[in-house]
Amino acid sequence: MPMVSQAFTTNTLSAVRLIVIDAFLSVLLHDAPSHIRSPPVIVWLDICSQFKMRPIFQICAIIYQNRGIRKAGSRLQLPFDAYLDIETTGLCSFYDEITVIGICLANGTENRLVQLVGSDVTRTNLLRTLRSVDTIYTYNGSRFDLPFINFRLGVNLSGHFHHHDLMHDCWRNNLYGGFKAVERQLNIPRRLQGITGAEAVALWWRYQISHDRKALDLLLEYNKEDVVNLITLRGKLEKFAKSRHCY
Repeated sequence: MPMVSQAFTTNTLSAVRLIVIDAFLSVLLHDAPSHIRSPPVIVWLDICSQFKMRPIFQICAIIYQNRGIRKAGSRLQLPFDAYLDIETTGLCSFYDEITVIGICLANGTENRLVQLVGSDVTRTNLLRTLRSVDTIYTYNGSRFDLPFINFRLGVNLSGHFHHHDLMHDCWRNNLYGGFKAVERQLNIPRRLQGITGAEAVALWWRYQISHDRKALDLLLEYNKEDVVNLITLRGKLEKFAKSRHCY
């Protein structure tokens, strides 16, 4: 099939699928009681995980969440990309705990930072934060962040969402090392200098033992820079890919 025709067919089928799903939800939920018309998004995610129908159920969830907005005449909210990084008390998911889950939600029109801290680090809160997300971006998340989350919270994010590990893109561009080493190679600025993963652990324990709020604030700022710089890293890597295609 020619490329143009194939793209047209794919886009047409996607549009038809959206219309069918929306019509289905309209009929199914129109006369339902209010408590049925507002199912937790976690239910959708659990369904898509069990039946391995992630794309169609995620589209259902996004459309349903926007029904009120659409009736009011506003624009349909675009799905978000999530840039995710976790802080932990160590490297072993069996012994150590997650202290912070930092997520920057971005969809081209708005960015929103969410940080789950301490007792707020739960499966429910995490899935609620990611309810409108299509793709999760990480650095080394396939080997650390996502397996750690799966073990500690019992949720396999790579089964619920598309996952893109930017570290693998870095390797394809001869960029090696940890995230901060790659930042230095690409001149990605970082306001907090000299803080390592080990110091991030120490900041958490200072907060836990001494109730040092400044230590927690510093840890959260460190985590914020991690997730925000993932957006910058993705942008630079995409520029590299476009420049290669030009030749």
